[in-house]
Amino acid sequence: MIQHFRSFLGNVSDVWKDNEGSHLEVLLFKDQPQPGISTYTTLNMSEDILSLKGEKKIRQELIFSVYEKFENEEIAQHLVSFAEEVVKSRKGLLKGQVIGPGRPFIVGTELVGLYPTAPVFFESGFHVNNNYHPPVVVVWLIPILINEIHFIQKKGWNEFEERLEKSQCDFWNVNRKSII
Repeated sequence: MIQHFRSFLGNVSDVWKDNEGSHLEVLLFKDQPQPGISTYTTLNMSEDILSLKGEKKIRQELIFSVYEKFENEEIAQHLVSFAEEVVKSRKGLLKGQVIGPGRPFIVGTELVGLYPTAPVFFESGFHVNNNYHPPVVVVWLIPILINEIHFIQKKGWNEFEERLEKSQCDFWNVNRKSII
C-alpha cells in the first residue's frame, strides 16, 4: 500500500508507529489533496481482512485530513487507536456508518464522531487498490459534531451527504460549524 499512497499523495512527511507492538502505522502527506491540507493515512491495516454485511470480505486503510495549521501527533495517535479497534472487531467500516458520539477526536474541538465515506477530493483510482484480494478500500473519516450524528441517525446518510454538498462544508477545519 505504501506504493499506492506514494503514487497518489507523493512523499511521506512523517511516520508514527504504535508503541505497543502493533503492526499499524500512520503516515503524513502534506499538501494533499490540496495545498495547505495535511492527510494522515493508516498503513498495514489492510493486512487484516475484514467482514462487511453478509459474507463480503474487504481490506481497508483510513485517511483523515485537516488544514496544515491543525496538524499534530494527537491525530496520528487517535487514528492508529481507531484503526486497531476496527481490526480487532473484524468488521469493516461502511459508508455512512456513524461512529460515536465519544470523546472529541481532537482535544479542544466538538468533533465527537466520525463519518466514513469515499475520499472524493482525491484523484480517481485512489479509493480502491485492486492489487490485493480482496481489494483495499481507502476510507475517508470525516469528523462530525453531535447534532450531525443525530441528523444522520434520524434522516440517513444520503440526506447528510446532500447537506455536505449543498453547505460547502469546510471539511479540513477542525473548528468548523455544523452543517445542520
